[in-house]
Amino acid sequence: AMMGWDFWKLSTSGGEITFPVGGWIINQAFFYLPPFMSLLFMNLPVSITVEIVSIAMLVYLVIIPVVKGDWSQLSPEYIRNHISEVTYLRKVCFASPSNYEACYES
Repeated sequence: AMMGWDFWKLSTSGGEITFPVGGWIINQAFFYLPPFMSLLFMNLPVSITVEIVSIAMLVYLVIIPVVKGDWSQLSPEYIRNHISEVTYLRKVCFASPSNYEACYES
């Protein structure tokens, strides 16, 4: 429950400095979900393990991202807007036609 609250508060929907687009996914993959892997090695019944892991996946992959709008970060429109707002990305994308194609048309 505390990790879910922490993920809700710290997932800033694009305000991260290191990984501004989709950074919440990287944060989730390396910080929030690995503790649940230890459940596979505990001496728990399979039904309890499946229940705990499925509730965690539902909270971290569906409920919090949908309510906060984090999945919209992965849309092409959001990425195009982000590229046009950030100066260094704009310089890289307009440096050559192949860069422009990689930034805007993929």
